[in-house]
Amino acid sequence: MGRSKLVLNDGSHIFFSVNAQQQSCSFNDGGSNNQCAEILVDVNGEKGPNKIGRDFFYFVIKENGLFPHSCDDEGYCNGPKSVGGIGCACKVIRENAMNY
Repeated sequence: MGRSKLVLNDGSHIFFSVNAQQQSCSFNDGGSNNQCAEILVDVNGEKGPNKIGRDFFYFVIKENGLFPHSCDDEGYCNGPKSVGGIGCACKVIRENAMNY
């Protein structure tokens, strides 16, 4: 898997990740199908809590755009297909709040 990191002026970290299956846009993971790449955003960088779904969020690049991880199914945040908060970005965007 290839991963690159970008640090913004405000200290946020953005990670870009691509694995072999994503190169053909055929990777399916936790309610996010046909991924071409992943983008992981740590909104406060080195500061805590450094917890997925609190200050660390996953997004996916598909052939038709950028999407929050796990929005393909209703299993976002801590649902059966999105264990450990990986799909919480979807929940936050849909509800416009951190209701969990």
